Amino acid sequence: MKPYLLLIYFLTSLFTLICFNLLINIADALILYVGTLIVLLLIFYYFLIVHNSLPKGSIAFYLVLLIYILDYLSPNYIEINYKIIYFLFPAIEVLFDIFLFFKLVTIYRKTKKSDSLYLIDSFENAMKDTLGNYKILKLVTAELLVFYYTIFGWFIKKKWQYPFFTNYKKSNNGVFLGVILFIGCIELPIIHILIANWSANAAWIFTIVNIYGYFWLIGDYNAQRHNPIIIKEGILHFRVGIRWGFKTAINNIKSLREYQHDNDLVLTAKTSECNLIIEFKEDIKITGLFGTQKVTKKIGCLIDNSIRFRQLVISYLSKD
Repeated sequence: MKPYLLLIYFLTSLFTLICFNLLINIADALILYVGTLIVLLLIFYYFLIVHNSLPKGSIAFYLVLLIYILDYLSPNYIEINYKIIYFLFPAIEVLFDIFLFFKLVTIYRKTKKSDSLYLIDSFENAMKDTLGNYKILKLVTAELLVFYYTIFGWFIKKKWQYPFFTNYKKSNNGVFLGVILFIGCIELPIIHILIANWSANAAWIFTIVNIYGYFWLIGDYNAQRHNPIIIKEGILHFRVGIRWGFKTAINNIKSLREYQHDNDLVLTAKTSECNLIIEFKEDIKITGLFGTQKVTKKIGCLIDNSIRFRQLVISYLSKD
């Protein structure tokens, strides 16, 4: 069943509900109300969860949304027993919190036990194994990683046992971040006060959105600092913060050369900062934010010590 057909069914059901509510008595309307709610939940579960990879937990949010929509569209003479709802929702929330707590414990244990080099990969794999490979969870995973690196990224101390290469020192990300935060600390309170004179809600929305943006900038910068490019046992582990990541065999590298503009490149850094082009013999699959993927044979990248990197790669290739 196509998604637009499901939307049509949903809107038709709501229209039918309104029409019948206007024609029949309260008791029958209430039965129709509950029946429509159940049918729509079943349709949602079957088509959007079973066949379209939505988390099963999303049905709780869908249920709340449906109750509000149906209640709003129903005539005024239909009253839902709100006492039941007020008792039911806290119980559902407590059960959901308990479920979430145990899932988080499981995710934490799997992350700690993972043999992945990067915390980012370990956490993403733990989320996928525990909660499923859902698109919406990839968004949640990225947000949680940003939050983690924003808060704890300043205190992480890890020594790598394999050759590693940083990719942030020659970029202007640190300077850009410092300037943005400095200006923001001065500018944000002033703008908040000015907007608050017009609308307090708008002022808080503006402030929260800006703070959220600062979190992303800080989190991505710290993730880039703590997840360098690594060469381990003939495998190139390439990562640029939360944004890009892939791994491939060293012997899949065809050539290394200084950066020049090329339309066939996938850039893993800003054009002005790239200093190296890596060309591969076979296609590689690069994973980006929120699970997006690109397939390419050439990437443009920034590596702080590109000379040492080229020497090490060439030494590996010469052994083959």
